[in-house]
Amino acid sequence: IMFIGEAPGQEEDERGEPFVGAAGQLMDRIIGACQLRREDIYICNVLRCRPPGNRTPAPQEAAN
Repeated sequence: IMFIGEAPGQEEDERGEPFVGAAGQLMDRIIGACQLRREDIYICNVLRCRPPGNRTPAPQEAAN
């Protein structure tokens, strides 16, 4: 199972890990309800860093 986010949020950018903020807490509850752990799945983002102003990434940013 693979979870793919759009881009890191502020907390994720600071910690260098995907889905550690509020979305990550929700994801942890969801995967726990499925009898899984984070170690059982692959988690990543399309973009490596957060776009300025937390804006939606441009298509060319996602393509890289």
